[in-house]
Amino acid sequence: MAINYPVPEDSRWTIYDTSINSIIARNQRWPRADGMEIEGLANNIVYLQEFTDAKPSIDSRLYRLEQNETLDVPNNTATKTWTSVARSVEERIVSAENKEVQELGKHIDLNRTTIETQLVVTAILNHIGGLQLPPKVTEFVDQYEATGIKIWKNRDRLKAILAEIENGDDPDLDAGWEPDPNPPVVDDF
Repeated sequence: MAINYPVPEDSRWTIYDTSINSIIARNQRWPRADGMEIEGLANNIVYLQEFTDAKPSIDSRLYRLEQNETLDVPNNTATKTWTSVARSVEERIVSAENKEVQELGKHIDLNRTTIETQLVVTAILNHIGGLQLPPKVTEFVDQYEATGIKIWKNRDRLKAILAEIENGDDPDLDAGWEPDPNPPVVDDF
């Protein structure tokens, strides 16, 4: 593909020297204000119009993007492309574990849970005979147990994600968690 004249005014160019097979400049404007052919250009100098492909959408917890460049001297293009590269198993495991902590925060406040755990354990120990809990503790214990069940379900979800990662699969890190009982309120204006 030959260069079409006039070249686009806002185009950027990589200058390539075929005698040394090397780029000598990048991100250059066309040297002529009228966008027409460069007169007297040495035969070993080639102008390559720069293009950049759109970045693909990826889950950055599982992949990272690497930028590549393809120089097509016969067609006068220098194109930057993207390749998604799977993160290591160790990085994927850390991402899954971090997601579990994020999901945990939707169900409990660790500081408050420490206090509540102490209260529940104390209540159980004080009433261990027939486990007849005082009425003021019963609702609290029921809520504590319901939250604990959600946390165990999320732990099971983490184990399933870790198994997928170890099998070389791409898990959906956002799916399968227990729903947030208090989702954020979004105001519609």
